Amino acid sequence: MDDRRPSLEGFRALLIKDGLDALDVRKVLEDTGLAVLGPIAYVRNAWDTLAQQREFDIAVLGIQLVDGFVFEIAEEIRRREIPIVFVTRHPVDTFRARVAQEEVVIVTAEAMDRATEITDAVYRALEDIVG
Repeated sequence: MDDRRPSLEGFRALLIKDGLDALDVRKVLEDTGLAVLGPIAYVRNAWDTLAQQREFDIAVLGIQLVDGFVFEIAEEIRRREIPIVFVTRHPVDTFRARVAQEEVVIVTAEAMDRATEITDAVYRALEDIVG
């Protein structure tokens, strides 16, 4: 974590992402101090989690999970006024209209670049809360 940034300890992240890099994304989030619920790899499980879990400060989402896309889940999270960061390998042009106001991180091949990009996006998304 960048020592010039405050720790996000005490803040909670909901991670809805599948794939081999989901655990890497979780580690990046934990390294900022966030408590992370997930990764959740199925849309149906994400809906169940949202029904039970209302206490989180940021959501980090993939675009396509094992059983479908997350756009309706993102709409519910937006309705709750919780910031969202999308982390995906999909080209941003294919879904830009669906995620216009959120941070989008295109996952790069280099783990260090990915960690920096995700961390930067999370801090930008939480800027109003963290300061």
